[in-house]
Amino acid sequence: MYVSIILLAIINDSALGQIEMGIRGALNVPCLIASSSKYPTSKDYRNIFVPGAAVQAEYDFSNNFSLHIRLEYAIEGGEKNGMQPFAATSRFKELVPAGEDVSLLYANYYSRLKIHYIMLPVQAKFTVPLSRHWNVFFAGGLFVSHSVAARNKTSGYSLIYLDDKQTRILSQSLQSFEGDENIKSKLRHFNAGLTESMGFSYSVKRHKLFFETGGNFGFVNIYKSKSFGSNHTGTLTASIGYSLYFFLPDRHIIYQ
Repeated sequence: MYVSIILLAIINDSALGQIEMGIRGALNVPCLIASSSKYPTSKDYRNIFVPGAAVQAEYDFSNNFSLHIRLEYAIEGGEKNGMQPFAATSRFKELVPAGEDVSLLYANYYSRLKIHYIMLPVQAKFTVPLSRHWNVFFAGGLFVSHSVAARNKTSGYSLIYLDDKQTRILSQSLQSFEGDENIKSKLRHFNAGLTESMGFSYSVKRHKLFFETGGNFGFVNIYKSKSFGSNHTGTLTASIGYSLYFFLPDRHIIYQ
């Protein structure tokens, strides 16, 4: 019964709907979340700080309910600094003692993985007026994204170890980890997941400024093969933006 009343209120007011178009800039804090302890190379990623930007559109069904869509440039990823596992490539396998089957080696170096996405979040948004100009809003929904670039940058010099306790030294001299690898071919091109946000807005006539915080979580393992690892994307966001009302109905005059 209560759901029916709410739906009727939205439908009755939707004839007065309007469109908002806007832009935003963001400071994002992504991290790669290990989905299983079975994959040592997926663990121990730390947050990084990266910029973000988006264009957005919003259709207001009523003063309180709207549909929000963004086209967003976003960076996902994480970093490690210190002792960490890495795949035993042919470069280092030559150092492994005969008869030992080793797939992972360990070294002390810095690595930073960044994946660049074009993201499309779609959210249902609920707005509560606080005063003549101020509003608070809450939004939640889903996103899909497509990767356009991905690189893993490494730096530092280290001895190579056969174990993470550093008890079995493989190399007697420091090895270079300076590198910048294009890993896009190792990753799935598409991701999808949940997105949510909340914030405040200030409206004057057709203009609106807003500040928003939120986050997202990707459902899809970013790697094509679990031989590379198993990680999901996750990001905290803080953004500020501007939007302009179109087809302004009379009901918004009270907020001028």
